Amino acid sequence: MVDMPYLVEVAPGMTAIEAVSLLQDAFIQVATEVLDPTNKPFEDTLPHQHLQFDRLRTLLNRRDTDISDWLDSTARIKVNGGQWDCGEVETNLRQIEVIVLALRTAQLRQSINLRVNPTQQSGFDAEGTQDGNRWVLNAYGGVNVTNNGKLVEDAEALSLAKDFKQLLFACRPSAWRSQKTVRSVSAGMFKLINDPTKDGVCLFEFLRSDNDKRH
Repeated sequence: MVDMPYLVEVAPGMTAIEAVSLLQDAFIQVATEVLDPTNKPFEDTLPHQHLQFDRLRTLLNRRDTDISDWLDSTARIKVNGGQWDCGEVETNLRQIEVIVLALRTAQLRQSINLRVNPTQQSGFDAEGTQDGNRWVLNAYGGVNVTNNGKLVEDAEALSLAKDFKQLLFACRPSAWRSQKTVRSVSAGMFKLINDPTKDGVCLFEFLRSDNDKRH
């Protein structure tokens, strides 16, 4: 893991467990600096890391912090030696959060050959191999999947990913804003394949429309 113009970049070729560990560590470091700078260092084992990650993302949901830089939308926060405003920090943290939770699901946790692209660079947000099949994932860390046509844009991008067996989309349950487990758009259909109440994330398989299915 190296510091880049973005908050974090993960080198390709690792397992889902390794990627989760690195992404959780990055999330914890940044979120602690922003939300809870007085917190003591945590024991860096995966179970303790899971707990710390989940605690900090709960804090991010509440935003019950007295840090003036965070509450002042015009202020800047120093992260990894760079200047980032509050909105940029939250956007990147949310993106990392959704990818981590997706990789922790039963559907993806045994994946290998991962390439993770967590903080708004071009291209898909993650890709890997599970049970010999290649998959690709677009993650959405925002508050509403219908904002700005984001869901339609991701569907169109996924529909062009011809070299992958499984096309996936992930978002926070609160961003889905619907009880429906299936949603159709012009390029195809999103079908929920996990239990969001258990995983803390909605993981959808995207199925191309009938006239554009190529396996």
